[in-house]
Amino acid sequence: MKAYLKLLIFLLAGFLLNNCEKNETEKSQGVIMPLKIGNYWKYLVYDYEEEAESTRVDSISTDSIIDGEKWFLLNGTNAFFSNRNNGLWDLVGFYSEELLMKYPAKVGDNWDISRPGLSVEINAQVVSVDTPVDINNEIFECYEYEYYENGLLKRKHYASPSIGIVKTKIYKSTTDDTVELVRQATLIEYNLN
Repeated sequence: MKAYLKLLIFLLAGFLLNNCEKNETEKSQGVIMPLKIGNYWKYLVYDYEEEAESTRVDSISTDSIIDGEKWFLLNGTNAFFSNRNNGLWDLVGFYSEELLMKYPAKVGDNWDISRPGLSVEINAQVVSVDTPVDINNEIFECYEYEYYENGLLKRKHYASPSIGIVKTKIYKSTTDDTVELVRQATLIEYNLN
């Protein structure tokens, strides 16, 4: 009986360890935002200055090959996006492609986003890889990205791997070199193909 109990404990421990390793691997695989025609993300947008709510839908309806790489047009943003091995890249207008969200990443990773001809310096950084975001009693474990323009916080994205952006906060500078939250978008519905 003792031998049977030891074998059962050994098998149970092996099963648990294997599942833990599998979950860690799955967590770091994939993409930060799945790009496929038909995917959409619907957000409740609150404007703190106007004290008004609205909804916005970001959807993928088309893709294009640009310089030999597949890019997806995200309606609602009018930007093209592509997942690369180091994260989500965007392509807006005539500017060069830029790393929007590094993934996988670690806390403290940072990079510059520059647009030729503009006097704006944007620095992006990863401040968390496991921020819990509660939306209607559903917890999303998110990467938290901050974007600074000329040294002042301008925007935060909370992105859940394999789902995409679940919350965005937009800030504006005040006269005393501080910032205040002016707009927030929260995911209320999404569809991934």
